[in-house]
Amino acid sequence: MNERLTNAQIIIEQERRRLLDLDTVVDPVEFAVAVHIARHSPVEPVSLRTLCHEFNLDERAAKNIVRTLRTVWLLPIGSSRSSTFGRTGYFFCIELEEFKFFLRQFLRQPLDELATARNLAARHYPEFAGQLSLPTFKEVADAQ
Repeated sequence: MNERLTNAQIIIEQERRRLLDLDTVVDPVEFAVAVHIARHSPVEPVSLRTLCHEFNLDERAAKNIVRTLRTVWLLPIGSSRSSTFGRTGYFFCIELEEFKFFLRQFLRQPLDELATARNLAARHYPEFAGQLSLPTFKEVADAQ
């Protein structure tokens, strides 16, 4: 077993134990998907299509599982929509640089949407546009 996979499995097991300590039910499919994604890096991500096929899921269910693995399990699962490394899909972030690569893409969509909201307000409701402000990361975390 390679070191990358071992590190990913350690993280998955730590988070599984944390959830059990919180009396959270650990879904076996979520666990299996996490282990499957742990075998993949940004260079060789697992595609959404493959996840759906391997686990007999539709796209919505597979995406919901990945979201749960990120938000509830707090697993560093990255995704690539562009073919920077030649393929798109999901991967487990082990190194900080992998997480940074994922985060740059992950934050692009909400930032684009915030810019669009600001531009719409400025164009059609200028008196309101000056009142808009962005929440800090702390405010977002506190709201969850």
